[in-house]
Amino acid sequence: MPNEGNKSESKAKQPRVYIRTFGCQMNDRDSKIVKGLLLDQGFKIAGGDKGEADKADVVLLNTCSVRQHAEDRVWSEVGRLSQNYSEMNYCSEVIFFTGKA
Repeated sequence: MPNEGNKSESKAKQPRVYIRTFGCQMNDRDSKIVKGLLLDQGFKIAGGDKGEADKADVVLLNTCSVRQHAEDRVWSEVGRLSQNYSEMNYCSEVIFFTGKA
């Protein structure tokens, strides 16, 4: 777990997470809950704007497959991230999807 060990050591090695939310107010609330849980575990938030995803160790995309527009947008984001990572020869350690179906 990221929060184990010496505090000064864990601060130096804090994993960064990027969270992007697509969908309804329930998805927004769920993202806030997940953000709080990750902060409690020692993660650092990479930022909400698209420019910060390339600095994250973990990319979390929270979406809703009930709303077609949200689903279309999340797949567009995956394509954008893939293109950027390919151009930079970089890959986030984890890309994680969550949300309601």
